[in-house]
This record gives sequence, C-alpha cells and structure tokens, in this order.
Amino acid sequence: MRSGLRPRIMIACVTFETVKVSDPVDFYEANKVYLIHYTAKDHPIYGEFYDQTVKLIKEKRGDKIEIVSVEEKVWKFADMLRTVVGIIDRENISCDGKCDIYVNISAGSPEYSAASTIASMMYENTIPFAASTDDYMIESEEEIKNSYFGIYTDPDGKESYIPIGLSKSIKEPVRLQQLFIKKPDERLVRGLRIFKELSGDGPKPKRVTAPQMIERLEKAHLWNHEAKEGKNGGTSSNAVYYHREFIERWVKHKWIEKDDSAKRYILTEEGRWILNTFYQYEEEKDNND
Repeated sequence: MRSGLRPRIMIACVTFETVKVSDPVDFYEANKVYLIHYTAKDHPIYGEFYDQTVKLIKEKRGDKIEIVSVEEKVWKFADMLRTVVGIIDRENISCDGKCDIYVNISAGSPEYSAASTIASMMYENTIPFAASTDDYMIESEEEIKNSYFGIYTDPDGKESYIPIGLSKSIKEPVRLQQLFIKKPDERLVRGLRIFKELSGDGPKPKRVTAPQMIERLEKAHLWNHEAKEGKNGGTSSNAVYYHREFIERWVKHKWIEKDDSAKRYILTEEGRWILNTFYQYEEEKDNND
C-alpha cells in the first residue's frame, strides 16, 4: 500500500482498542504514528491499553516506525479538533505538503472520531480511513448481557434486568463548535449525473461528446453560456466552455478520469459516491414539479 517514497504519517486515538490502531499502522506501512490518548494516575487501565498498542506496533514495524505520544482529554471535541489539526499542520510544514497523512477515524472516543473526520477533510493530502471489526471479543448473548445489562429499579421499587449499555448515566450534553463545510457545487454534481446517464456505468462506458452533454445540460437548465457566433456557429465556443467549466473541474475533483486507451472520460469511485450522496432530492423535486 506504499505511496512511492513519500513519508507516511498516521494519526490515531487509543482508548480501549489495540489492533484497531496497530494493524492499520502496519497495513499502510506508516513511518510515523501519533497516538492520542488519555492518562490518569487513578485510572491506570488507560495506560495499559496504550502500552499494549505501542507493543503491537513495535512488533510489526520495529525500527521502521516513530511513535509519538500525545496526551489529551480525548472526550473533549474542541481539544481533539485542535490536536488533530495541529498535527496535520506541523507535518505539512515539515514535509512541505509532500507526505501522506492517514487518519484513523475508527478507534478512540466519539469526540475524536468526529473531530478527526472533519479535520481530515480540510487538507488535500490527508487520507481518512475506517477499520471495521472482523472478530469481536464479546460474542455470546450471555457475555453481552453480563457486560451491557444491569439492574433497573422503577419508581415503585420493582427491579428488572434490562439493557443499559456502557453508560449508566451521562453528564449534561455539550454543544460542539460548528464548522461549515460547503457542499459540492450543485451544477457540477447534477451535470455529472447527466454524464453518467449518457456514458452508462457498466464495464464499458460509452464515449460522451460535448454536443450530447450541452443539449442535456440546456434541458436541465444547467447551461448558462451564450456562444459567440462564428464560422462554426458557436459550436467551438460551446465545446471549449463545456470542457473548461465541466470536464476540467470534474477531473480536478477526481470525479472522472481519462481513459487514454479508449479516448474517453470515465466515472471514478469518488464520482459515484458524490452522485449517491448529493442533490438527489432536488432532482426528484424538479421532476415532480
């Protein structure tokens, strides 16, 4: 999974997981890993999970890895966002932006997961990833009940054995700091959906021409270019505008890529994800109006 000779940095949080942190470090062959964790003298169990994670990383990566301990209050969203952004900024300055920074969003506190997801989407060279559990420590219903069930006493004094979860009670909810992330440009996304319809999304997509796209964009009210009349009747001007305003921007966002062998552009996985996520309701509404 190496990306050339570029340095590979990883950011992760250690609470009560070990392999969810250590295995991805080895999988991506990281050169350096920041382990954000909490320590407390009266709660040594946190340190035990951290120490075991470090041990597992060293067993697999040996002297190929630099491990940086970052002690923070992992349950505070603002602290987690500040910490992750700070790490990314420092590493980008150190490598002049020429490094790959992998961000593990699966392990650690919920506040870390939320903050690291947001932070990783602010930079072009960050790669957020998820590490799903394959085999659980607690599997049987009896073990689950022993760990997550408890005695509940109702107002009348009657006791019952019910599902509770890890938390018996909570502190007062705290609102998170808001960061406004702009949605992708609606015109570009809806235009991309037309491109997909015309090309097809099978193993052999069709080549889509500029005139085909321009006709459909006009019908969808997504075309706002008035071509200058010339010897080609504005055809050339329209094609140049389409390539600049749609093709080049789709390529820049990595929603499409050029298939040189077939001399065509094809939809990428990133492009499919964008289409499956944004502006579907708006198009359904337009079609129903």
